[in-house]
Amino acid sequence: MTVDSWELSSRARHGNGTTFLSDETVANRFNATRVAVRSGSVSTTDYDIAWDGSGGSFNWNFDHTRSVRHGSVAHSLGQIVFTIGNVDMEYDLSGLYSMTGDRHIEADVELKGAQSLFSWIQVTAEAGGNESFVVGRNGDGDDADRLDGSPSGTLQAGHTYTLRYDFAIANRHSESDDPATAEGDFHFTISFTKDQCKNKGWEAFGFRNQGECVRFIETGLDSR
Repeated sequence: MTVDSWELSSRARHGNGTTFLSDETVANRFNATRVAVRSGSVSTTDYDIAWDGSGGSFNWNFDHTRSVRHGSVAHSLGQIVFTIGNVDMEYDLSGLYSMTGDRHIEADVELKGAQSLFSWIQVTAEAGGNESFVVGRNGDGDDADRLDGSPSGTLQAGHTYTLRYDFAIANRHSESDDPATAEGDFHFTISFTKDQCKNKGWEAFGFRNQGECVRFIETGLDSR
């Protein structure tokens, strides 16, 4: 697989105020922390991203604090555009986003190619309080939710896909000064299976034989 482009952002704002945006140059390995602060809202995002021709591992950790001011938001969002090589690969999406306090959190994740493979939206009720979202599941008592497609499946060889995500905590409608925070993690992996090592499929991934290919999947040991 190859990554064609990405935009990775930590944002904090109040109303239509300044947005702090972090755009990073695409590289095969990216490990960093980005912090945005605005009018008392704080958004911290840890990135751990790596990929090569045999797949990729994309990991985010979020720590959000919203301001007491009405209309304040702290969130982590972005998108990654990537192309699968000459063999089909498998994807998996997972994660958890949790709020401590009595405010408003929302999560929006979509994976699409020519058609949408996975679309998931969760929005708490304003008085939801201490609620958690699990990626790929609908919650209870939400104002809005949507789940279409599957958090795991197949990416077709030669096709280009876009992963888009947004996790946010907000003070949409209340003037209360009660504290509220949200934290979570989000994971996206792309890999191949042992069956794809058979019938000389190992050659497409650069291994010297089928055994090396299978061992890489089972143990992570890369002998190339």
